[in-house]
Amino acid sequence: MNISKFTTILTFFFVLGCYQASAQCALCPPDDDGCVTDANGDCIDPIDPIGGGGDDGGGNNGGGGSSSVPVATEESSKTTLSFNANWNAVTGATYYYLDVAEDSNFSNILSAYNNVEIAGTNAGGGGIQGPDGDPPPTVYSVLNLTPGKNYYYRVRAKDSGGTVSGNSNTITANTLINAPTALQENTRTNTSFKARWNGVSGAVSYRLDVATNNSFTSMVSGYNNKSVSNTSRTVSGLTPGKRYYYRVRAVGADITSSNSGNITANTTISAPTALEESNKGNQKFTANWQSVTGAVSYLLYVSEEDDFSTHLTNYDGYSVTGTSHELTGLTRGKKYYYKVKSVGSHYQSNGFSSSITANTYISKTIVAEETANTSDGFTANWSAVTGAETYLLYITTVSGDYSAANLVAGYDGASYTNTSANVTGLPSGKTFYYKVKSRGPDIASGYSLDEITAHTTIDPPATASASNQSTTGLTLNWDAHPDADSYLLQVSKVVDDFSSANLLAGYDDLSVASNSINLTGLEIGKSYSFRIKAVGTSETSAYSAPRTVTTIIDIPTATAASNPVADGFTANWDAVPGAQSYNLWVTSVSNDYGAGNVIDGYGPKSVTSNSEDVIGLFTGTQYYYKVQAVGEDISSLFSQQITANSAMQVPVVLEETNLSETSFTANWQPILGATAYTLQLSNVADFSVVLA
Repeated sequence: MNISKFTTILTFFFVLGCYQASAQCALCPPDDDGCVTDANGDCIDPIDPIGGGGDDGGGNNGGGGSSSVPVATEESSKTTLSFNANWNAVTGATYYYLDVAEDSNFSNILSAYNNVEIAGTNAGGGGIQGPDGDPPPTVYSVLNLTPGKNYYYRVRAKDSGGTVSGNSNTITANTLINAPTALQENTRTNTSFKARWNGVSGAVSYRLDVATNNSFTSMVSGYNNKSVSNTSRTVSGLTPGKRYYYRVRAVGADITSSNSGNITANTTISAPTALEESNKGNQKFTANWQSVTGAVSYLLYVSEEDDFSTHLTNYDGYSVTGTSHELTGLTRGKKYYYKVKSVGSHYQSNGFSSSITANTYISKTIVAEETANTSDGFTANWSAVTGAETYLLYITTVSGDYSAANLVAGYDGASYTNTSANVTGLPSGKTFYYKVKSRGPDIASGYSLDEITAHTTIDPPATASASNQSTTGLTLNWDAHPDADSYLLQVSKVVDDFSSANLLAGYDDLSVASNSINLTGLEIGKSYSFRIKAVGTSETSAYSAPRTVTTIIDIPTATAASNPVADGFTANWDAVPGAQSYNLWVTSVSNDYGAGNVIDGYGPKSVTSNSEDVIGLFTGTQYYYKVQAVGEDISSLFSQQITANSAMQVPVVLEETNLSETSFTANWQPILGATAYTLQLSNVADFSVVLA
């Protein structure tokens, strides 16, 4: 037998027995501590191998030899398209043969990597050689692979004698696959967003993680390593207005990439629906809005301008946890505007609610009775209200009906800054009704609770002079009034005093249908006052100005003077009924009773009887007198004039002087006013005989 052939056969059976016995090489020689099992189950000893039976470089069993089997080691320098296959060097090896397959059974070996020959410089022949003088390299770059895929490689050594070892152990290698580039989410809704990323070459799917924290320890249910076949995924079932984090991995045929960068995403949250304010007061109101799912609070904005160009202090996004907020300390009767944002756990709504126009109230005023009624108006009055800037006056012709058809032109909300209004231009003798609103800067109150009934007056009638005057009666007269249906007459016995005690019986607002009335049974020569009201359909005028009228008293008839004396005479006249006295006038010039001619004390002199001694006159002088009868309040006209004379004074005779036998001088005292004297001479004491 050929010895070498025997040795080859023996080695084959020994190796086969070693392979069959145990993966731990239990049947290898006892002194072989380096025994290993190759990928085919062959028992090899890289330290002291037993050759023979190795592949011949073409994947076939070799024909014997002593080349050691290489030990394949883990790949290195992995990229998405390549890796370096590595193995331990085999002493004396001049070639290595590399197989790279897509399966561990090497039934699908890559065409470019099927028994690739890797040569050293001393090997001679072809193959891929190492540097000059070096053994063949123990690393080989496997290129143009698919990213993220598992590959399998094994290697064989060939020595200089041409012996090829068996296959090394099989190494499972892989290409890398790039982590995706996560993109910012889009298509946000209240409960979802779309996670996005760039596609990765070689990826057959992606794994998506969504968490509520950036350490990804609190994962969103259903999104922990969720498989996604494309490059986006709508993440749904989320909480509105909440922050989320997502990352993604590319999954190759066999390999999954590392995580992408973290993306901070969020759901949106709806703006609230603002509701009308409630609980309005003079300085407050409550802003209201509907709750929003996911909202943990709300931001309230309040302004005095509808464009929100300014905000109330503290209300440029005031945080409220509920769905209402009471604002206090506001201006009475003012308009405000509010809008709201909802705030989720991390985000607020992009937009605002619609704006609500709200307002505070202002208290109603209390109307008061009208004053200063005139024929074309009156003064309307009301109380002041705190915070009111103006007051609005409404006057209607129909009680309780303040519709436009019944409001008086010019008084359908006329504005006043004080608490009264001088109403003019109304028709006389009419009834009106008014209410008032108080108004703040923007808002008016409701109508005053009470309604005032007011009226314009009828102009009082104009009185006229009395007519048909007599000693006990007269006719009262006044102008007819166009609005009067009747008149109310008052007559007083005291001039201009219409207190009830002084009113003539029966004449306290006596209703008179016409514009005159005859009075009888009056006192002679007495003054009376009367005043009149016009009574219309609905209104009564004020009283007219009083007018004084009098009954007359008869003119006395003056009679001739009597009892003339040196310094006077007695003036006489007929008594007049009703006369309480008489006025006696005496003058020295006929029909001239002026101050220069009237006798002192007689211009006039009041006399209670119907005669009077006139004294203090000049002796023997002519005088004139006339008389008035004086009643209670009035004097009569003058009587006719009477001419009267005072008597001359009797001279006082003095002793004669210049007495002689045939003569003497007669003497007497002079008499004031005497223009001549008459001398009588008698020789008888009783002047029964007058000598001359």
